[in-house]
Amino acid sequence: MRFIYLFFLFFFSNLFSQSNEKSIPTQLIGTEISFSYRTREVFHGFSFAQQYRKTAFSTGLNLGVKSSYSQGSIFPQIHFKFAYLPVTKQNLKTQNTLFFGPQIQLKSAIQRVSKLHSYSDLLIGYDFSYGQKWRFYHTLSCGPYLEVFKNEYRQIYIMSSLNFYLTFGLNYAF
Repeated sequence: MRFIYLFFLFFFSNLFSQSNEKSIPTQLIGTEISFSYRTREVFHGFSFAQQYRKTAFSTGLNLGVKSSYSQGSIFPQIHFKFAYLPVTKQNLKTQNTLFFGPQIQLKSAIQRVSKLHSYSDLLIGYDFSYGQKWRFYHTLSCGPYLEVFKNEYRQIYIMSSLNFYLTFGLNYAF
């Protein structure tokens, strides 16, 4: 009797069950175009992104512009992002998928005003994306901001504060 019970338990649980991992896209390699806003700067950039199951990585280059007109210079910024996306929901009609979860970013920029300034951010926030081949994404993050520069007398100054980023972008998956 136990053998029959175990046979039916095994048979029904394996043959007639649905696997969520096969219905939701598990790997995405693509490029991103983003627009982000920091406290005093606006950035526009291009990134390479890879998503495997519930983890996503992104690295890229942004160009920043100071929002004040007196310092209207353009400067580069590189960034690295890691996101864990535990919330995944798929629309069965359109096959679009929603991803949501926490993320951590490291951003670094260099700008020459009168001397060389270095800016670094370590940010924690959330990552939201929706779509299939073309994905809209949004991140909001905040964290410590560090600015390092030398004055005319070669004295090093280090300033820190709390900063935030608001990012909107579009991702195309290959």
